Amino acid sequence: RYWRDWSSDVCSSDLAYQATQGHAGIWLRRGIATAVVSAICLAMSWRTVTRNEDWQDNLHLAWETAQDNPGSAKACYWAGNILAMNGPTAEVQSAGVQCLEHAIELYPEYGLAYFELAKHQGRHQHLAKSLIYLSKAAEYSPGVNDIRTALVAVKTDLKSNAGDSYMPELREYKAAHPDDPAAYLALGVAFSAQGKYPEAERALMDGLSKDRHFHEA
Repeated sequence: RYWRDWSSDVCSSDLAYQATQGHAGIWLRRGIATAVVSAICLAMSWRTVTRNEDWQDNLHLAWETAQDNPGSAKACYWAGNILAMNGPTAEVQSAGVQCLEHAIELYPEYGLAYFELAKHQGRHQHLAKSLIYLSKAAEYSPGVNDIRTALVAVKTDLKSNAGDSYMPELREYKAAHPDDPAAYLALGVAFSAQGKYPEAERALMDGLSKDRHFHEA
């Protein structure tokens, strides 16, 4: 009996101790989890408050997007498009151009980024640069209707300007990039705008010799 009562008391005490320790462990884990969740919620709340300022218009959102995602070609392209197209000052537009150029550095075959640069340069009457960027856009984004339409429409601008204002730069670009099919497409479009069709055909054929799948050429 003595042994039975003693062993019963000991076992009861041990179980009670384990139960107490088990509850303590549960409360400790709950406390840690609560602290972690609270810290995350606080951080997210602060980020939400600061981020709300960026949503006041697309310009602020674009600028912050580019700053927060410098390694994303898509983010830099979107930000550059907004800033270059809608920037209220030359400085803001220039920042947009830099974002687009950075997008191309990250992803050299980003055709739409070239297209946005072409539009920006065209609005500022930099016809040679615009045509080169447009030809690069056609090289890397074949079949895009807006780009093909622009290749036709750009001839109107070229026809209203003297060839001497854009041909030297186009020739310089071809000399510096003799293996780039886009250089020959740009020359072909420029010659065609001037009514120099044999020269245009030769330039386009040279472009196709560099890349026989260059559909726009």
